Amino acid sequence: MNTPPSCWRLLRQIAAAAYDLLVCTALLAASGLMAQLATHGHLFDATGHLRHAWFRPLQAGVIAAYLLLSWSRGGQTLGLRAWKLRLASADGGPTSGWQRGRRLLIISLPWLALEAAHAASLNTALTGVALLWTLAWACGLIDPDRCAIQDRLAGTRMHVVNPRLVQSSPVEPD
Repeated sequence: MNTPPSCWRLLRQIAAAAYDLLVCTALLAASGLMAQLATHGHLFDATGHLRHAWFRPLQAGVIAAYLLLSWSRGGQTLGLRAWKLRLASADGGPTSGWQRGRRLLIISLPWLALEAAHAASLNTALTGVALLWTLAWACGLIDPDRCAIQDRLAGTRMHVVNPRLVQSSPVEPD
């Protein structure tokens, strides 16, 4: 049986991340609605500026909770499950709390840079985030194990889940 080229495996991981981005958007919308209800519609002032400092940490906490809980319960977010991928440690076992935390911090760095560059225009800041994420995923094309930078630095790997087997196999380079 022919195996797909490595770039397809990387595209599968990116597709899973895009799927999870949709899930995170829904979670942020739900938390935003609850925050608006809690503040009786006064979360933002008349000029559109945030009135409550707790809202952004709340949003970050919601996303962090989704990712950390998903990774700790079987190594799969909804996006990873849809694309039949599983996050595991480099040796194929379950990830540790430190690995999950490091991976979360690494994938959060572009968003933290966006917060730090709050004075920059939105277009410039979003372009910077897109560039940083592109570089992180592009590392998977040159990495010998086809790992994105977040997996390499956190000591984790993506494994393709074989639906016929209980175990999963690592994503191997061509």
